[in-house]
Amino acid sequence: MRGWQWAGWVCLQWSSLAWAGHGQQPLPSANNHAAASTQAPSAKVERQLSKREAEVRRLRKTVDKQESDSRKASERLRQQDRAIIELRRQLQAIQATKPGAGSP
Repeated sequence: MRGWQWAGWVCLQWSSLAWAGHGQQPLPSANNHAAASTQAPSAKVERQLSKREAEVRRLRKTVDKQESDSRKASERLRQQDRAIIELRRQLQAIQATKPGAGSP
């Protein structure tokens, strides 16, 4: 599920960058369409793209760290649950061997 959210976010960022670029230059006419399609992106678009890519890398690292922390926390909780189950089992065994130990 998280992967789809991430992919959606990346697509949104790329599409917003594409829309931002449309306001920068007029659309090419039919006569120079071939020449316009081979032109390199402007320096401003390149900077924006570079910033977006850096932001994507930063966010990906953040998400990876959060997921790793979450997995570690889940494992700690499972270990604690196992310890609680073992302690309850030991308590029940002790209470079963001592008559009247479990009642006040």
